[in-house]
Amino acid sequence: MLRFTMVFVRCAFLAAVLTAVAISLPGSRSGDAAFSFGLWRRVPESGPMAPPYHEIAVIIEGEVEVTEEDGTVHHIGAGDVLITPRGSKATWKALSAVKKFWAVYKE
Repeated sequence: MLRFTMVFVRCAFLAAVLTAVAISLPGSRSGDAAFSFGLWRRVPESGPMAPPYHEIAVIIEGEVEVTEEDGTVHHIGAGDVLITPRGSKATWKALSAVKKFWAVYKE
């Protein structure tokens, strides 16, 4: 099983471009529904992360703490890219309202 992976990339330009794409195409998916993307907004909340799919997300606004099963804590904010392989297990804690662009691939 792949372990949760956090990739730190801070790029305001990337966040701005992905926001524009997500607004112009609010939610799209491939013909076979294996690939989809969209814009996600939530109020502060916490809960388990255990996706049955691979996800790449760019945090556009807000701050989040992601805690892995081994206790490792990742602080994620605007401009960060979060890569979450299928089967990863962690806890998501939004410290403020969050907006993200997401892309999901289901095998």
